[in-house]
Amino acid sequence: MLEVRDLEVRFGHVHALRGVTLEAARDEIIVLIGPNGAGKSTVLNTVAGLYKPSAGLVTIEGADLSGRTPGDVVRSGVTLVPQGRRLFGSMSVRENIELGAYTKNVRADIDRKIARWAEFFPEVGQRLHVRSSLL
Repeated sequence: MLEVRDLEVRFGHVHALRGVTLEAARDEIIVLIGPNGAGKSTVLNTVAGLYKPSAGLVTIEGADLSGRTPGDVVRSGVTLVPQGRRLFGSMSVRENIELGAYTKNVRADIDRKIARWAEFFPEVGQRLHVRSSLL
């Protein structure tokens, strides 16, 4: 479970986040909704380790991630998938997906997960070997 408790983030004198609390269980989808400037991206970037919290706690499965490096956060199993279509166009769709598995070293496990994702997103699964610039 991912837990965020009383998260605060400051940028100099600007108090960007105050008292943000949320939790997401394994396989649960949660949504942050709000107008521009409400702090949605700041919450996600802080959980991902891109910003250091001024106060509060970020945990995954009980392990404290508060203020950890982005690499430590990824190794814990938390990743941030930014909005946008920034793919490596000369690489296949599969190769682009495999980039997200760079901390994994068991080929069979990666293949199994890609096959599972292809079931959820069949149109992507049908294009795994297509150059991503052609999507």
